[in-house]
Amino acid sequence: MPSSPRRPQGTPRRDFLRVLALAPAAVAAGCATARSGGPASSPAAAAAPPAPAPAPDEATGAIRAFPLRADAEPAFVFRAAPARPRE
Repeated sequence: MPSSPRRPQGTPRRDFLRVLALAPAAVAAGCATARSGGPASSPAAAAAPPAPAPAPDEATGAIRAFPLRADAEPAFVFRAAPARPRE
């Protein structure tokens, strides 16, 4: 009797990265202000305050609501290398 292939059990890191991968690219663009796209069309537009931040959408909410333990370190966090001695 052939054994059925077992799916690897997910880890908190893998689940967190899966949530990030499934989030639309619009989440990254959600931080943009109205002025960030190009040059201002007039001096008055350059002096205008930035647009308010958009309301959180479903994708951002899914990322923020993900239960990540404090001791779990996502894969995209890099540790600083020690400084090189000067020559």
